[in-house]
Amino acid sequence: MINLTICIYELSAVYCSSRCIKWRFMYYLRIRACYMRVRLSDILSRIVYV
Repeated sequence: MINLTICIYELSAVYCSSRCIKWRFMYYLRIRACYMRVRLSDILSRIVYV
């Protein structure tokens, strides 16, 4: 549930949460991948804007 909370906290909450529910068996890996993707895009956007 902690990972799901992290997922919901991120910008792509709808995408992540739907994937978590849909693929419950692999939800941990999928949330991590989604989390990392959002983090990466956030960092890249900061670099671009700065």
